[in-house]
Amino acid sequence: MQSETHDTSELATYAADPLLSQAVKGIKDIAEYGVVYRGKSTWTAHVTSLRLDAKPPTAALDVCLDVTQSNPVRISTGESVKAPGQLAKYRLAAEVRLIDGQWLVIKNDPLRKTAC
Repeated sequence: MQSETHDTSELATYAADPLLSQAVKGIKDIAEYGVVYRGKSTWTAHVTSLRLDAKPPTAALDVCLDVTQSNPVRISTGESVKAPGQLAKYRLAAEVRLIDGQWLVIKNDPLRKTAC
């Protein structure tokens, strides 16, 4: 299997464990399968609850992920390996936590069958 090296250090700017470890593993896994994503995903998020009195403060988010312009492709051939029937815009339920003055994503549950 062909693999590419990916710099995942920037993810720590946006995510914390357990999501950070899961994301790094996911990136390495798809690279091991010889797949990369071409294009760019976009998203919009809305706060659904805010718990500033929690230690540390947390918030729940309703996210709409748009993968219309992002396509998983096999590195060796450039062939698309997008799952058939997958929605191009779907919801995510996310949780963020305030850590050292930075809001970081700690949980991200894709709701792939729920369009937005």
